[in-house]
Amino acid sequence: MPDIVIMRHGHAMPSETDPDRGLTETGIADSIYVADQLAAAGIRVKRILHSGKTRARQTAEILTEKVGRSAAIEERKGLDPNDEIDAIARELCEADEDVAVVGHLPHLELLLTRLVGREHALKIPPAAAVHLKREGTTWSFHGRYKPHR
Repeated sequence: MPDIVIMRHGHAMPSETDPDRGLTETGIADSIYVADQLAAAGIRVKRILHSGKTRARQTAEILTEKVGRSAAIEERKGLDPNDEIDAIARELCEADEDVAVVGHLPHLELLLTRLVGREHALKIPPAAAVHLKREGTTWSFHGRYKPHR
């Protein structure tokens, strides 16, 4: 039964200040806080996928330090805010190892809705994460982790 973590990147700098939109100090602190919660819950992942945008990559690196020290960090096409969710949903449905996906809205909320159904879908604030488990083709919630703010 693989563990799947779906995490939104932390707060990012405005594009006027930082064209790459890296994480703010708050974004870094919130991402560390949530990653610590995931680690305290005993969650460990083998792979961490991110969109390649600076804020998602930085969040993935923080997550790696806490729940995936030996995890492969992979930039993945198809995880940008408005990308289709079919490919990543299919990949997660076929995964046989624990995986984290770090990305953006609205993509992550659409992905979550696809996996667990509209009645169980949640809003994902910046730096928040959702822990799912898959057994066969059935998904279940095992935790929601949010910044302390």
